[in-house]
Amino acid sequence: FFGAEKTFKNHHVKNTNQLYSFLRSLDYTNGILLTPLNRENIRLNAKVPIFIDWKSHPYLGNEVIEWRERISLVRAFYSLDATEKDRMQSFKKINSKQITSFILTDNSYPIKNCIPIYKDEENIVYSVKNCFK
Repeated sequence: FFGAEKTFKNHHVKNTNQLYSFLRSLDYTNGILLTPLNRENIRLNAKVPIFIDWKSHPYLGNEVIEWRERISLVRAFYSLDATEKDRMQSFKKINSKQITSFILTDNSYPIKNCIPIYKDEENIVYSVKNCFK
């Protein structure tokens, strides 16, 4: 009961969030959204394509390997210990797997030399075309 209630509250309260509205308004025809691993509700609440889809887990061996590799790449990109050079290398690998148009980060962990297109008290969204030049 408590797990279902928590899921229900998270889904419906966060569904009205300005961040989700903003993310829904973006154009994803040329790429997906890169999100931190702890943001598994973004895909379902904002209804946007993301790099690691938590909606359904892979079952086939090659899908599990690909999913695990994607998790490792995202973990490396968002690592607090990563230098900007490491972050750039991780992003290039991510982008070679799937074209990325937008990046979501925590407000406390901005990307240097990138211009945000959205910012609130917890989140920053970047357009890739304004980063990594």
